[in-house]
Amino acid sequence: MALHTKSITRPRFQKSLTHHAFRIIATACILITGGTAVSLGNETTDDTKKENSTLSLRISGEYEYLDTRDTIINPSNILQRPENRIETFILGEMQYKAPGGNVKGEFRFGYQNLFSSSDDFSDENTYNSQINQLYYQSSSSPLSFLIGRKKVRWGVSYAYSPTDLISQTRTPEDPDDRLNLVKGADLMQLSWIRDNGQFDLIYAPDISWNFNDSFIRRNRIGMRIYQLVEPFDISVVGRLEEGGNWAAGCNTTVTFGDALELHAEYVYNSASRRSYPNLDSNPSSLVDPFFNDRNGGTHEIVLGGQYTFPGKWNLVMEYLFRSAGLSDNEFTAYSERLDYLDNQMSSNPAATPYFYEAVSYFSVPSNRNYLFTRLYQPEITKHLSCELFSYVNLDDGSGMCVFMPKYESGNNYDIYLRVNKFWGGNNTEFGMVPDELSGLIGFSYYLL
Repeated sequence: MALHTKSITRPRFQKSLTHHAFRIIATACILITGGTAVSLGNETTDDTKKENSTLSLRISGEYEYLDTRDTIINPSNILQRPENRIETFILGEMQYKAPGGNVKGEFRFGYQNLFSSSDDFSDENTYNSQINQLYYQSSSSPLSFLIGRKKVRWGVSYAYSPTDLISQTRTPEDPDDRLNLVKGADLMQLSWIRDNGQFDLIYAPDISWNFNDSFIRRNRIGMRIYQLVEPFDISVVGRLEEGGNWAAGCNTTVTFGDALELHAEYVYNSASRRSYPNLDSNPSSLVDPFFNDRNGGTHEIVLGGQYTFPGKWNLVMEYLFRSAGLSDNEFTAYSERLDYLDNQMSSNPAATPYFYEAVSYFSVPSNRNYLFTRLYQPEITKHLSCELFSYVNLDDGSGMCVFMPKYESGNNYDIYLRVNKFWGGNNTEFGMVPDELSGLIGFSYYLL
């Protein structure tokens, strides 16, 4: 979650549907053509085990009302946060049998409208079209070959998986990606499957599909070694990027009976990807620069588990540690910086660009220690499920919680409600979030 000025605060959708239609068709042609030309390997997922071609199509939509508030990053709604959001999209998923394997795809075409009762806010209507997945996977053994765009899931945690080094598919604010916004990585993957184990080697360059820039902007390679060592599932993962940055880690899961599962993840990144307040600078001054990059590696740890109680109640708890997060002193300096600039802007216009710079560094998570908790009941009644989860900053006590009941017809449509509440003091992480409370109603209708 990142909050900046109006132009970059909310998820941005591209403006030209015609332009994106051309890009999506061109991307599809390149990926499919490149994929079906190769036939190596064995199936590593259930994708290759389905003999028949399948196609599904659904339309989904949401209306959301946001109760905004004054915070030190958004005084008097200076960031022009909207009060209302309408979003709808069509999601298509396909799989068909190709020579020597299978092709699988996921396509999203969306529209979003942001509006407010305030005269200071100009309505925004935007469109988006994207290919979330489109890849070919061979189905011979003992090697499996895959090419295209795919969501690569290496991690084992529910809310956030640091060992997802190729494509990050989960966030604690929306672990299930209900709007299907997550895109996979463009890659080539070679897998060797053996008894109770698997080795994956991936080439996943950072590719520009704008056809204006360099096609390959940065090269990346990744590796995973998976092995079942009863009763543990163990994976060792790594990634090396052009320029020398690298990451390596491991994860494991273990189950006890049918009710209890425990898991853990660890990753070391060779370089930090964020800037930090300079503790030697006075936050109550227009010093520049106040934020500096930091050299050195970072660590991420997740420790968690889930337990299913009688009656199908499922509880998930995960502790998340990020050494790249701000320390208590750094976060205090950051909040003092925002307080000072907020008070200065009305009398000193020179403070305004410094304020927007400081706001641009705000993101969730910002600190180091977090607790994620989720309680889920799949059958309140025959068609009604209910989910309640929270995400708490253990360093300052602020947090957020989500309540989401969902009605599933069992035929071709779902309806759900979602209420999201943030809490915390003015100088806490979640207390800075401009949206104090939001509520939405959403639906999905399955056309095919």
